[in-house]
Amino acid sequence: ESYYVFYNSNGSYRYIPKSLKKITILDGKRISDYAFYRMSGIADVHLPKTVTEIADNAFNSCSGIENVYYPSTRENWEKNVTVGKNNESIDGKVRFLNDSDTTTTTVSTSTTTTTTSTKPASSSTSKATTTTSKTTTSTT
Repeated sequence: ESYYVFYNSNGSYRYIPKSLKKITILDGKRISDYAFYRMSGIADVHLPKTVTEIADNAFNSCSGIENVYYPSTRENWEKNVTVGKNNESIDGKVRFLNDSDTTTTTVSTSTTTTTTSTKPASSSTSKATTTTSKTTTSTT
C-alpha cells in the first residue's frame, strides 16, 4: 500500500494510506495549514460543529472531495467558520446536517433551484426541483 507522508514540525513523520476515502474529525477548532494537502483520494470529510477555522491550504489539491459534512446550518457555517486561501477543493461541497441527520444541498442557476436532502450513510435520496426567477435555498 502507498502512503501520503507528512513531516511534522517536531521532526517526526506521519503516514496516511492513500486508500483513505473518509475523514472524520471528532473535535477541535482549527484545521491546520496543509493538514490534508494533496490527499486526492479523500471523498468525504466530516467536521465537528466546534471547527471555527480551516487554515490556508488545509484542503489544497484534494481533488477527490465530494462532500464536506457540517453538523449545523448554512447560516452557522457562514457566521462561525473562516476558510483560508487555497481551499477550492471544498467550494460548493459543504453539506449541512440538520437535527434528523439528513443533509440539505442546494444547487442553483438563475432559473432553476434543485434541493436534495439525503442521509450521509444512506442511499435514499429525495429530490424537489422548482423553477424560479431568483436563486433560493430551502431545507426539508
